[in-house]
Amino acid sequence: MARLPSDGEEDWGSVLNTYLLVGHNNDGSLKQSAGAQGPAGPTGPAGPQGPEGPEGPQGPQGDPGAAGADGADGAAGATGPAGPAGPAGPEGPAGPEGPAGPAGADGADGAAGATGPAGPTGPAGPTGPEGPAGPQGPPGDGGTGTLRGVATFVGVGVPSNVPDSEDGDLYIDIADPGNPKFYVLEV
Repeated sequence: MARLPSDGEEDWGSVLNTYLLVGHNNDGSLKQSAGAQGPAGPTGPAGPQGPEGPEGPQGPQGDPGAAGADGADGAAGATGPAGPAGPAGPEGPAGPEGPAGPAGADGADGAAGATGPAGPTGPAGPTGPEGPAGPQGPPGDGGTGTLRGVATFVGVGVPSNVPDSEDGDLYIDIADPGNPKFYVLEV
């Protein structure tokens, strides 16, 4: 006979299904009865609580409450490591010039410089006194010729063909008429 399950019964689902199938079809619809339906029976006892369903969506956020009082200050944390040095700032303007310091000791003499080039030759000095006359050379042979050009004194010579010569006689060599040469004879 179909019955409702008892409180705490282990197989309460099967007992309840058997009870419901008396008046219901498998699809849950009521069975058609030939006679009039009797009054509903008393409500059975509540079955055991089923397993907890999934958590529902979060409800809307409520109005913010009044701000609470400030808490006491916490203890100071440990000092962190020093940060890297910043870039150098721009150079400031130059300060005023300070007073001159005392003069330093004289330095050692430097090495002598190289001798400079010789200066120009000075003017000729005055002519010295005339020296004593030398001995006269033998006389030269007389000759004729034409003096051309500027004669230059060459020096003391000894002619080979000057008879009766004495030291100091003047001998003119005109072998080259354009360049005669004067000699002071030395016999």
